Amino acid sequence: MHTWSIDDDEDHCILDIPKQSVAAQLLVDRKLRTADDQEFMAQALREIPYDKWRHYSPEDTIRYYALRFKESGATKYSPNEIIEQNTDWSHLASLKDELGMTW
Repeated sequence: MHTWSIDDDEDHCILDIPKQSVAAQLLVDRKLRTADDQEFMAQALREIPYDKWRHYSPEDTIRYYALRFKESGATKYSPNEIIEQNTDWSHLASLKDELGMTW
């Protein structure tokens, strides 16, 4: 029997391996990923922790990718310019305490 459970006390999601494979197949069936990516996607679903998003700073994430874009020549703007001109953290600040975010 395959299970999907959400443990409210630990606030994490546990997928068993067959469900992860089914999810990867669904991505292929809907043409969101190629068949060559199916095993990689199933592995990613097994290995990426469900509850870790609460511990990542959205600003740091944008800064990281903006720097990669700048280094590759995809943009001329610095990470700080991108953040200053294109972000509004007010809605996240109000949710931070409510959702127990740690950044």
